[in-house]
Amino acid sequence: PRLMAKPNPFHGQVSFQTQAAGPGPIRLSVYDLQGREVAILVKDWAEVGERDIVWNGRNDQGLELPAGIYFGRLRTPRGAVDQKLVKLR
Repeated sequence: PRLMAKPNPFHGQVSFQTQAAGPGPIRLSVYDLQGREVAILVKDWAEVGERDIVWNGRNDQGLELPAGIYFGRLRTPRGAVDQKLVKLR
């Protein structure tokens, strides 16, 4: 799998570009520095190919998260990949 975030650092929102190597279930989540999952962006089935997913910097309850360092994690049956994110004020 492949995961890239643009822009990074970001303010407001960030776009994740993902690529699945084969069909299967995928999950794209955002974690804080303590390892807590703060947002689930995608949890479904993906075919081979690229996909863009936008994150608005909010948690699953819709609350704006503070500036800081986060990690996007894409999990597929073929492995997982992380992307460090820097959220600005």
